[in-house]
Amino acid sequence: MTRTSSTTATDVPATYQPTHDRPWAVWLHGGAILALGVLAIAAPFAALHWGVRVAPQGFTWDFSMGLGYGALAMVALQFALTGRLRWITHPFGADIVYLCHRYLSWAALGLMLAHFALLYVFHEPALGVLNPLQARWELTAGRLALVCFVGLVVTSQFRGLLRLRYEYWRGLHLGLAIVGFAAAIAHVLGVGNLTNTPGKRALWLGATLAWAVILAYTRLW
Repeated sequence: MTRTSSTTATDVPATYQPTHDRPWAVWLHGGAILALGVLAIAAPFAALHWGVRVAPQGFTWDFSMGLGYGALAMVALQFALTGRLRWITHPFGADIVYLCHRYLSWAALGLMLAHFALLYVFHEPALGVLNPLQARWELTAGRLALVCFVGLVVTSQFRGLLRLRYEYWRGLHLGLAIVGFAAAIAHVLGVGNLTNTPGKRALWLGATLAWAVILAYTRLW
């Protein structure tokens, strides 16, 4: 009798392993994605640093504006993390990408709340009136964005406790994300504190366009 042998993964020559699955390629791919993520978050601050400077308005005011700017950059990144883009999930796995999305969402919401809290404590007159019929539209857009993102995180974290069926939660999640991001972009452009040049406005309009392309690609195809 001849003895049959089973082939294991270790028996397969390296030449049969796809190049993109080899350890060095996975490490290189993952490192490039992490670098792109850092650059995406840092890009708005680079535009602020090398663009036309805004006159300082005091530490608490400037720090609050920076927090809001950083929060929006992190929110824009979320659509790529949840877009089921294989080139992002391949080196890490879908579970790690979604876990990163979850933690970054909490971090972005924390920055938004800190942005609002600093203005409320130290610069309350700048917030205007709460009545949306009387308030400036860009301030109402900011409040709408904050409510949407709070709703996103709460309904995601406590979906079981709230007894939301998955299909309902998913539709709600997508709707809140779209409305919240659009309102946040409108808020930043409308207030204009850190978008006082065409280049800075183009940066956020470009982020909005990229968001729309990712959304259309992942939801329509």
